[in-house]
Amino acid sequence: MQSPPAAHRYRSPWTWALAITFIVEGLFLIAFFGQVITLTCNRIIPSIQSNCQLVETSLLQSNVTRFPANELQGAKVGKISMDNSESDQILLLTTKGEVSAKLHL
Repeated sequence: MQSPPAAHRYRSPWTWALAITFIVEGLFLIAFFGQVITLTCNRIIPSIQSNCQLVETSLLQSNVTRFPANELQGAKVGKISMDNSESDQILLLTTKGEVSAKLHL
């Protein structure tokens, strides 16, 4: 089998520019909208030392919210309105109110 002629192996500068543009845009989206939300509960002695922490981590920041595990009653996904747009959020229901974590979906 013969290799293709040299003219078919050549990529135009526009092809490379387009590829680099898509790569940069993808990295931008990951950097500014990528997010990890972790809920961890430690139940050492259930009625005394149980605690939970909600950690929201992105490339630019990390937020930690702590609360006693015995206050946690459930969770739900809700919508919030910000700057003329809607965003999803996780709401942890506790005996003292709601703890929210904003999602970028």
